[in-house]
Amino acid sequence: LVIYGARISLYVGLAAVSLEVLIGVSFGMVAGYFGGKIDEILMRITDIILTLPTLMLLIVAVTLFQVRSIHIIIMVMGIFGWPFVARVVRSEFLTLRERTYVEAAKSMGASNRRIMVSHILPNALSTIIVLATMEIPWYIFYEATLTFLGFGDPASPSWGVLLELGYYYMRQQWWMITFPGLALFITSLGFNLFGDGLRDALDVKVREY
Repeated sequence: LVIYGARISLYVGLAAVSLEVLIGVSFGMVAGYFGGKIDEILMRITDIILTLPTLMLLIVAVTLFQVRSIHIIIMVMGIFGWPFVARVVRSEFLTLRERTYVEAAKSMGASNRRIMVSHILPNALSTIIVLATMEIPWYIFYEATLTFLGFGDPASPSWGVLLELGYYYMRQQWWMITFPGLALFITSLGFNLFGDGLRDALDVKVREY
């Protein structure tokens, strides 16, 4: 069950990060490339969403929809988890838009969309990949926490479901909660170490945004 639960938990983490990156990169690209009023408006939206507690939003969403589904969990995590990605991508675009190759593309008549997608974004990909890799454990943890609290999908045997079941039999069958917990810890540690390795390999400068 622990191995089978990995499939569900990893799916949640990867899907939520994919949605987060899609939204965050879109916001960050536009804000960083155009700057000015557009940047100010988008960053104010980002700041507002950053103030909202993700776990509380997940609980409220599950309660409102009255459906315990991992897809709702993924949707809420992705929709409200993108601001940090947007800030990082914006910072990269603010720097990269001043490069010579961008000026050359503009002088050749390239559209703003082409410059953003074909010229600047590829040079920011290493940072985005490292950030996405290190975000995956957080979403796996959020799903496990939500499920452990009784707001997850009991039909999907993720590690959170196994932890919830193991909690009730902890005194008699300690392994029911120990092994899912270890799997969650090892996976989170593994993704963080992998992200650190990618950061060093790709020479990504991690800064505070």
